[in-house]
Amino acid sequence: MRAERPFAAEKAENSRLLREDIERRSVRFRALPEVVTLNHSDLCNLRCVMCPRNLAQGTHRLSHRVLSYIADELFPTARKLVLTTSGGDPLAADYDFLLDRASTYGVQMDAVTNGVLLSPELYRRSRHALDHLNVSLDSHVPEVYERIRLGARFDQVMSNLHAIRAERAAHPDDVLYSTSAVVMRSNLPHLPEFVRFAAGLGFEAVVFQRLLHSVKPTPDEDPETHCGADAIRDSFAKSEAAAREVGINLYLTEFGLPSVLVRPLRSKSPDPLLGKRLCWFMAQNFGVMYTGEVYPCCVPTDHALGNVLYDDPVSIWNGEAAQALRAAQMSGRGTVFCSGCLHAPHLPSRPLAPAQEALRVVRRAVHHGLGSLRRRWRTKHASTLIDPPRPPTTPCDGGFARATESKPCATPVPALRNDVAAVAADSSLWLIHRGMLLHAASVDATPQPIGRLHAEPAPRGTLLKFVARDTLIAAFAGGGRVLRVHVGGATLRVEDALVLSDPRAFVRQPAAAVAGDGSIVIGEYGVHPGARCGRVYRAPHATAAFTEIVWLDWARHVHALHAARDGSILFTTGDLAERRRLLVVPPRSTRVRTVEHAWSGFTAIAETDDAYHFGTDLRSSNALMRRDRSLRTPAEARALPDAIDLQVRDLVALGQRRMVALLGMDGDLVDRRAGRRSTVLVSRDDGSTWSIVHEFAADWAEAPEALLALPGPRPRVLTQCTEEPVVLTVA
Repeated sequence: MRAERPFAAEKAENSRLLREDIERRSVRFRALPEVVTLNHSDLCNLRCVMCPRNLAQGTHRLSHRVLSYIADELFPTARKLVLTTSGGDPLAADYDFLLDRASTYGVQMDAVTNGVLLSPELYRRSRHALDHLNVSLDSHVPEVYERIRLGARFDQVMSNLHAIRAERAAHPDDVLYSTSAVVMRSNLPHLPEFVRFAAGLGFEAVVFQRLLHSVKPTPDEDPETHCGADAIRDSFAKSEAAAREVGINLYLTEFGLPSVLVRPLRSKSPDPLLGKRLCWFMAQNFGVMYTGEVYPCCVPTDHALGNVLYDDPVSIWNGEAAQALRAAQMSGRGTVFCSGCLHAPHLPSRPLAPAQEALRVVRRAVHHGLGSLRRRWRTKHASTLIDPPRPPTTPCDGGFARATESKPCATPVPALRNDVAAVAADSSLWLIHRGMLLHAASVDATPQPIGRLHAEPAPRGTLLKFVARDTLIAAFAGGGRVLRVHVGGATLRVEDALVLSDPRAFVRQPAAAVAGDGSIVIGEYGVHPGARCGRVYRAPHATAAFTEIVWLDWARHVHALHAARDGSILFTTGDLAERRRLLVVPPRSTRVRTVEHAWSGFTAIAETDDAYHFGTDLRSSNALMRRDRSLRTPAEARALPDAIDLQVRDLVALGQRRMVALLGMDGDLVDRRAGRRSTVLVSRDDGSTWSIVHEFAADWAEAPEALLALPGPRPRVLTQCTEEPVVLTVA
């Protein structure tokens, strides 16, 4: 029995939603795909006669950044990763990288390989993640095998397969293990013995596949032309008898024949959704080609759903093209490519089958030609989603030396452990810690519990902000709502201020602000799989209802939000690379304007007398930005040196031209954290130059997420979201 995989709860909920979506005949799914098929490369080590690589070696390969992006978007909810390259071998390019991504997200893998690179060591390294492994052999006769699979040595492949048989015998596992043969003129007479041969190598099943001419015509190997239907039937009948004799399953699905099932095998994961008037490819699968193009099924047609180089996977999954195909299948209309397909038996075949096939050929050829032109144009003129062009900036030297004088005092205050904190008008301190609201008369006082805001075990508090003298708003990670907390009077009163668009969404401290007119503005935040929570809400005063004023259906969430002095609202979106934006809502308006020259979903915004200040949240090459108040000229960019090249978590303006910046790094970016420490910077000249004034522990255990400016004659900040808070006093 395998241990429970990571993200098991997310996958179970996604599968439940998917089945509900299909039962209610929805064409726009709340769920994400259960299966991700990556034809991520056309590189191969062989030149098989029926394959396009017989004509020329492949040249395409999706980069690790693209593959990581797909994994981060889809793997948390996906159950299966299918690795089967179109004209390549998945073991020949990036296999270990994808194995690592699948293991991280608890995704099981199917892999189809020619076996040349399938060493016993690789099998041992992969078996924990493998659901189904298929080895394409085609023949057990050495000269026939090597004539079909040009470049392969029969003895080498047999050495690998014998070693794996011994490994599986010594250490049994539950990997489904099969071999396959494309039925051709060369191997047709040998298929019965091939079945017996496969059983001797420890395979559990044999799959016979059709020879297809749609991608690479191979007329000299066509069994129907050269051998005839009778010879094919005879070979299949003898193969079926051989399968029963040696106790191995034989699958003939591609030929419209019943399979020979002589041994019980567990079902592949996930179970295919059949009998739902929707083929399982359209219901469960997201297939990516090495060009980045996404197709609805196992072979490219002219139904391209999008391209992951330019569109995010979640948007493609529920895009207009995908919804139109689902509607065509659910209604029974079908399409030229879907009707008559063995995976869509609920759709009738077209009455003119030869004409239909001719139309398919023409449409596929036209689409291929236009697609090639489109890819060339995009390569030359368009930026990819993960590599948007950097806007023009004015490079400036930020200094970033270590402070030698007037070093701030960092005073530990363990009593003030907090998820998030706020300062009241009377200068007292309020905190959320483990679901409890606490109150301290000052930084030096011991906090006293006021009341519980969330039942135990409580998720992390993410928002606590005074919106009136005796009223706070609060939120918890994944809570789906914003609370209004009344702390005046004898008892604590808590009520829902806002139910967010998604029950898994929440609001972060940097995305809530009180405007000069007393209105409250907040931005929704979501990190759950498929999150699209780009919404901004406003309430006219502390006790009023919130209304939605902005909805960006492409944005994962709102990172940070700032109510500017002139009445406008600045906010930023994340995490989709090209769509990280700085946006402005003008005073007394709900119209959204995109600010030019902004490529990062800034997680920190501050305002001083003469400028706006921002911090980037990139994986590397981060900077502190300063822009004039018009936001119409390129930003002054002060690049962080490598030793402190971290994401800017927070920016706080303390007055008298003093500013504090907190640098950190996402926990999953372990390589970027290595050798660096969460750091506090101070500027005494309105962000022109910065000094390193404090570094937190090298193990990142005490790294805070935000800062809170404290009242008093001395400029001070308290670190938030940490079990080891400190107060930093800035001279």
